[in-house]
Amino acid sequence: MENQDPRPESIEQMVNSAAAKVKNLADEGIHHAEVYARRYPGRAVAWSVAAGFVLPRLPIAMLLGFIVRLALCLVRPVLLALGLASLCQMAGCCKGKSCKLP
Repeated sequence: MENQDPRPESIEQMVNSAAAKVKNLADEGIHHAEVYARRYPGRAVAWSVAAGFVLPRLPIAMLLGFIVRLALCLVRPVLLALGLASLCQMAGCCKGKSCKLP
């Protein structure tokens, strides 16, 4: 009988599935922005001018630096978690809903 579980079978499939969902959401957002700009061109121009006025005044370099530092701090724990998940998957102990480590 075929497995009816919609969950991905591997970590790689899970990451690919998440990336596909993010891409679909981004494409959908771009489509909505295009429709809005075609429907309300005056408002779209006004929002563009407002964004062009506000964005240069924001401390973007500081915000990007914070985001990069935060990402670099989280790389090790994420890699450790992915490594443990892969090890658990290769060992065959993660079958079903819960992981049964010895």
